[in-house]
Amino acid sequence: MNVFRMNALRVAQGILTLLICTACTGRDDSGSRVALSSTFPTPERLAQAVLDGFRERDRSRLASMMLSEAEFREAIWPELPASRSGRNLPSDYAWGQLKQRSDGALASLFARHAGQRYDLVRIEFTGETTEYGAFTVRRHSLMTVRDASGAEQQLRLFGSAVTQGGQWKLFSYVVD
Repeated sequence: MNVFRMNALRVAQGILTLLICTACTGRDDSGSRVALSSTFPTPERLAQAVLDGFRERDRSRLASMMLSEAEFREAIWPELPASRSGRNLPSDYAWGQLKQRSDGALASLFARHAGQRYDLVRIEFTGETTEYGAFTVRRHSLMTVRDASGAEQQLRLFGSAVTQGGQWKLFSYVVD
């Protein structure tokens, strides 16, 4: 058996083991070890909160909507494939990269959209949706908004959201 097939078999066995362990652990109904804070009951409420933060020029509010370091380390990181042993990717490095990229994206978005009044028409996620047991990541948010002139436009004001137990939280402002 070649090396590629052996590695693929190990990955498949690891995934199966993870699924079995996840099913057998004592967790609440959402499957989570840690509940996320400052969540929203719908993607529309999350999107509206983001629009309000931009309209009010409240960068600290916008920054606080993103996952915190504690939420990332305790609720998100343990479920991600990159956290598995053998990957040699420390959580502090992964968090640092996510935080740095998200903060940079927020700075760029804030420079362009702070003070703008947008009315939410709808939000959708045009990218991949991935379930990680305790939570789901929805990628590539796309908001259809109405601007001050009444014209509709589509904006990407954050990149992804995480859902846990029916609640929504902003994962990252990275929109690429």
